[in-house]
Amino acid sequence: GLIKGGKHSMLAIEYQSNIFGPDWIKRFANYFLTFVHALARDPEIPIGQAGVIPDDERNLLTVALNDTTSDYPRDYGLGELLARQIANPANAPRIALQDHTRKITYGQLGKQVCAVAAGLGDLGVAPGDIVAVAAERTLETIITLLGIAWHGGAYLPIDKSLPGDAIGTLMDDCGAKILLADRSEMDRLSGITGIIRIAPLPDNNSKTKTDPAFAKRTGNDLAYVMFTSGSTGKPKGVLIPNRAVARLVLNNRSLGFDHHDVMAQAASLGFDAATLEIWAPLLNGGRLVIVDNDTLFDPDALHDTLVNG
Repeated sequence: GLIKGGKHSMLAIEYQSNIFGPDWIKRFANYFLTFVHALARDPEIPIGQAGVIPDDERNLLTVALNDTTSDYPRDYGLGELLARQIANPANAPRIALQDHTRKITYGQLGKQVCAVAAGLGDLGVAPGDIVAVAAERTLETIITLLGIAWHGGAYLPIDKSLPGDAIGTLMDDCGAKILLADRSEMDRLSGITGIIRIAPLPDNNSKTKTDPAFAKRTGNDLAYVMFTSGSTGKPKGVLIPNRAVARLVLNNRSLGFDHHDVMAQAASLGFDAATLEIWAPLLNGGRLVIVDNDTLFDPDALHDTLVNG
């Protein structure tokens, strides 16, 4: 209650400590006193217009939390941003990608990404094209996605549960002309090769006469396409530009990343969480660790992978 004592007043609050903590009660008291002060300043003010939020909290909510402006490379393609990390001499010996048996440094990654980009060129893929990818989450698949970005294309992750006709519909909707698949998906989708152009993942270890330079793209150019599940109707494609990915992972004041970070890649490539998992470490000189499905569903193995990663 509010207790009057001479020139001063005191607020006494009785509460159940097994339900409410002291910090919560202090906040409640601050709200109440702010409300009382508002009424004291203007007794005629309607109750619904009397403020309850203290000035410092109001400033936090309306100003500080909305001050999200940061300088980031908004006008570059992901391939060029990746090239910066690969070209950084300090990154050359650092591990860029690894799974439970293999490790790839940034120096090696540059060669392999270029090999994929060259393979895409041989397939007739041009900068700006959308390339569908149906494959398990492996080092080769991740390098394929990086190679598509390097080549200036946009990738469309395809869930392995989708039947062939559904894949064809998604590709038609977004204009993808080719589907890259790993061996198991090549076998599964062999019956629709006359409808969809399917090719194996480009060989990331093939030798090229010259390493192709990254394709110059802008921040507004497409980075990837992701479709909704279609649980409420027809799946809808979402077009994600390069700028959006750069904004998420570079100089993000809420989520800071640098070359010390090690990120687990555990999400399905068709789930937007994979965007953060893949690009946050690799555009900051960090390490991406592929966690396979067997490990994901084995608590002990997952623990060991996270600790040792």
